[in-house]
Amino acid sequence: MYIMVHYKITYTETKYINKYPPHIFKCICVHYNNQIYNNQILYITLLEFLARLLYIYIYIYIYMNDINTAAIKIGHLINPFKCAEDNPSYLYYAQPVTFKSMYNAQLEAHKVGIDIKLYTVNYPEDDEIIPEYFIKLPHLKRSTMTEFPKISNNRKLPIIQEMFDSILENTDVDYIIFTNSDIGVQKNFYIKVNKLITQKNFKSFIINRRDDIPKFKDGKRLTEKNLDIIYNEKGIKHPGKDCFIMDRKILEKIDMNLMFTGFPPWGHTLYNRMKQIHQNVYVYKNAHLTFHLGSDFIWAKKTNTELQSKNVEISKKPFSST
Repeated sequence: MYIMVHYKITYTETKYINKYPPHIFKCICVHYNNQIYNNQILYITLLEFLARLLYIYIYIYIYMNDINTAAIKIGHLINPFKCAEDNPSYLYYAQPVTFKSMYNAQLEAHKVGIDIKLYTVNYPEDDEIIPEYFIKLPHLKRSTMTEFPKISNNRKLPIIQEMFDSILENTDVDYIIFTNSDIGVQKNFYIKVNKLITQKNFKSFIINRRDDIPKFKDGKRLTEKNLDIIYNEKGIKHPGKDCFIMDRKILEKIDMNLMFTGFPPWGHTLYNRMKQIHQNVYVYKNAHLTFHLGSDFIWAKKTNTELQSKNVEISKKPFSST
């Protein structure tokens, strides 16, 4: 059985034709000397027509996936803080682990052609602890000390919106990952994030960390040199939200006002802002992709309640995503 094929090539399809061998399109058009002769009538078997049509769309599907992967630029932003060794937050030991884990994950992503850039935004006094593989954004100028001097108690905590504005103004990344500087990532973290963006078309999502990863193993403190051990620790589920991934266009609409890190409810507030802009914010509660050494709960109980009250007060102010 033969069928008559009368096929008109669309503009979209012509973009892909020259990438593939001429025989792919022989069933639907005449190809001669790299020219496409449109509106041609050909006689082929129905089976051949269906087989070759499937062949075309498989190639175009693969090609489009390649384009999407190459086009997505992802930036991971953190706010490092130079602190004393005895700081109750454990940042002195946790941050080098975070830094190295991000670098390891970046190297894994680069192996498969994924564009990941690591960014820091911080105060001038924090520069010396930041490894060279990070891109430093302009120094922050605002903090709880400048905005709330009467209640800051000399705690210099960054204003979240200033950090968001900085990565938007100083980079061209398509997606932004924002985490605290004590949140480590698994080696496959960026590869997984890229898949969620390119294959599931996620515009905004959250990945909850594995908490209470041991600080010591067999009496030895775990550091950035022991990441292979840390990667294999399971930890426990963490109820909070501390790893935010979103499309640049969503971040451009977010306004965190004068909220700052270090005190709740900034994470929950950011989550709510994301939902107001884009309702389908998926939360991965048990992904084993991020981790935290120890637990925050012990030292957090002794913090400045005035600052926490201020963050709560700011979080209740009206927000418009338009």
